[in-house]
This record gives sequence, structure tokens and C-alpha cells, in this order.
Amino acid sequence: MNPTQSKLSGRIERQAQRLDTKVRNVGISDTENERAERALAALGHRLQAIIPDVAAAAEENVERLARYAPDATPNPQFMVCDYEKLARLHHRLEELVPGADLTPEQRIDRLEAWFREVHPEKIAV
Repeated sequence: MNPTQSKLSGRIERQAQRLDTKVRNVGISDTENERAERALAALGHRLQAIIPDVAAAAEENVERLARYAPDATPNPQFMVCDYEKLARLHHRLEELVPGADLTPEQRIDRLEAWFREVHPEKIAV
């Protein structure tokens, strides 16, 4: 492996380590981080049961429900149409995996392949 490949491999390894785990708040204990993770998952599942849209984050579902709350003012930060979400996703995939002839699915395949080069033992990301 030449120095450039070694440097790239090291960078990919560091990125994969960071992305392989949940983002933690370093200002609080692991116990508090885990408690927040469980609480967020529970709220997300509850919101998903009310509004079953797999493309929506918990914050988006809250905004959808907020439309029915008396005197609520919508927060446009979380009101993004699927077309815009898809455009953002395509743009990010193109940044990460350049190539005019690649489909989004092929770009995701490439990202998964890079991940598996570093973590072949992982079944799911």
C-alpha cells in the first residue's frame, strides 16, 4: 500500500468508527446518553405509529401533528417536502460518489462497499 492509499485508508477507518456509533454528547455521562437514545427511540416509535411515514423524522411528525394544536405556529425547519429531501439526498450521494453514469442505488452500493472494507464483520450499519 502506497502512502496515499494508507492515508486514505486511515481516513476511511476514522470516519467509519465515528459513523458506526451513535453521536454522543461528550458533556454528559454514557448513562444519560443511553437514556436519551432510548427515550428518543420510544417517542419516534410512538410518532411513527400515528403517522406511518418512513421518510419522516420524529421532528417532522411532530410538526405534522402541530397543525392540529390550537394557536400553533408551524416551524418550517422541519417541514420539508419529499422532493426536496430526495434532491438533498441525491446531491450528497453525488458529492460522496462522483460519476455521471451512476444511479443513487449504485452510489449507496459503493458507500456500503467502502464501509464493509473497513468493517467486514458488520451485518447492518
